Amino acid sequence: MLFYWPIWLENQTLVADQLDGEHDPVVVAITEPVPARIPPFEAIVIDLADVLGD
Repeated sequence: MLFYWPIWLENQTLVADQLDGEHDPVVVAITEPVPARIPPFEAIVIDLADVLGD
């Protein structure tokens, strides 16, 4: 499975999309700078505030 994470800095949003060949289902959308487990890296906690530099 392939994943990609578009990040919109102006909206402070991260979306994890899963590519499956036919659709690109949204797996998770994070719109607040909070710690989260984001596929495919569920084993670690990623804080959106760190990603955005807040």
